Formats: sequence, C-alpha cells, structure tokens
Amino acid sequence: AKVMNVSQPAVSRLVRDLELSTGLTLFERRGNHVLPTPEASLLLSEVERFAVGLQSLDQFARQLAGRKRGTLQV
Repeated sequence: AKVMNVSQPAVSRLVRDLELSTGLTLFERRGNHVLPTPEASLLLSEVERFAVGLQSLDQFARQLAGRKRGTLQV
C-alpha cells in the first residue's frame, strides 16, 4: 500500500477484485496471516516480465521523442 501510495483497504479491494475477475485464489488467509498461493507466485513472475517489457517500451518511446532513436533520411 505504501509503494502504491494508497490505503491498505484499497489494496485489499484491488486484490479481491483481481481474484474475482480471474477466478483465482491468490492468497490463503489464515487468521492475521496472508500467504501467496502457487498461482499468485506464477502470476507475479508473468507480471514482472510484462513490467520489464513496458519499461523497455517506455524507454524506446522517449528515445524516439528525443530523436535519439529512429531512422535518418537524407
């Protein structure tokens, strides 16, 4: 919640909504403990891979905008 700059209840709602929309159980809730399921770990790996791709795309777009990348026509 701190990293996302939102409240903890907001994160809980986002997780619940993600679980409902995907049909996955991402966390096992045991009293005050929340443990990620194997599906959550696999999803995290895919999300991290996707995030790296987005960062690369953003960097490429910034280079194009700054004319540091692209084609040169003479």
